[in-house]
Amino acid sequence: MKIHAPLAAVLFISGTTFSTTIHVPDDHEYIQEAIDASSSGDTIIVRPGTYVENIDFVGKAITVKSEMGSSATVIDGGNPSDPYYTSVAIFKSGEGNDSMLEGFTLINGSGSLGHGGYLHGGGIFCEYSSPTVLDCTIVANDTGVLGRGGGMYNYCSDNVIVRRCVFFNNDAVYRGGGIANDQSTLTLTECTVSHNIAGQLGGGIYSFLSDMTIHNCTFTENTAPTGGGLHNYSSTASLTNCILWNDNPDEIYLYGNGLAHASFSCIEGGWPGSGNIDTDPFFADAATGDLHLTWNSPCRDAGDSSVVTEPTDFEGDPRIALSAVDMGADEYYYHLYHKGDIVPGSSIDVKVVGFPTAPVTLYLGSGLADPPYATQHGDFFLNWPPLWQGGVGTVPADGILTFTASVPSEWTSESRHPLQALVGPWGGPWTWLTNAEVLVVE
Repeated sequence: MKIHAPLAAVLFISGTTFSTTIHVPDDHEYIQEAIDASSSGDTIIVRPGTYVENIDFVGKAITVKSEMGSSATVIDGGNPSDPYYTSVAIFKSGEGNDSMLEGFTLINGSGSLGHGGYLHGGGIFCEYSSPTVLDCTIVANDTGVLGRGGGMYNYCSDNVIVRRCVFFNNDAVYRGGGIANDQSTLTLTECTVSHNIAGQLGGGIYSFLSDMTIHNCTFTENTAPTGGGLHNYSSTASLTNCILWNDNPDEIYLYGNGLAHASFSCIEGGWPGSGNIDTDPFFADAATGDLHLTWNSPCRDAGDSSVVTEPTDFEGDPRIALSAVDMGADEYYYHLYHKGDIVPGSSIDVKVVGFPTAPVTLYLGSGLADPPYATQHGDFFLNWPPLWQGGVGTVPADGILTFTASVPSEWTSESRHPLQALVGPWGGPWTWLTNAEVLVVE
């Protein structure tokens, strides 16, 4: 059965070449049924909707991909009132970097039955496997009664790679509100880890007998009795171009033989290392999870560009926009995004990142152009002519224009409405078109 629900998140695990394409629910009603029927190398395309199930890749090198992205496609891991429901996505049969899960919301996952059964790790569970997780957001998952890795739990897994991901509002009874890393090797790049909670150790990440390499990541508003941001127990962490700010009670806690080497990072309270700073990063609104950098952030152009391996930041903006890479997961760049659920008759906050004093023109389209229109200010992604266009204000001194927009009452459930903004006057030297933001009605 397929139902529809709000919330947005994205999980994604990298892949290779494919042969057969299977569609859900066209060919199989459930995602797991499609996985069971697939062979390594296949691609499974999932139509929009909410799928109440837990999926296990059962060792297959396949791609499971949503057709319309995370805002339209949800995997709901179960009933939060059941203490023995399981992780949303499971990798415990030797999966490698060629197992891919892309473009889903992952909610209501948990892990309660321990190693080799099912598990710790609310959103994702990895045991003796080496997945690559890309472009994912893991939201509101927990560990159930046993306790480690609210968002993700890695156990005895080497070469786990996580890129451009968001871990938000996950909960662990004991350790690792966002991520628990147990005797594993993890590379974390372009990620945000915020508003996660652990009852004992490591609100953001708990690491035990593990090695971590962390580049261009942001940690904030994570909470645990010890190690609010990162708890390193006889583990080694190498951090570059990162932000760790306002985690409670501390940013980095070392125990046993734990080590943390940091460079070109903004760490509250300070930390030894080349290029490190201890200055408020000036997020747009960290309390609500909006971790975009503002124009006056000391983290802009303050990172080490030589270690950058990704062409874009965690939401697809160019990774080095000006003279040097920014610290943290966000690169300050012309960008359009929104806050709030898209409900007919309600209102949402639309935000535009741009150069201070620049006028902003907003466009509402009937659909996306394929291919987009090439212009002197970048690609225009909407069908021409737009349904509506008009000025919505001027970018203020902090570099982020916020305005309230009404959601038309005649918009219907699951309908999609693309927006794009022009920042600056047409023909101006500092003018640019933003990304397209597709509003999906709840």
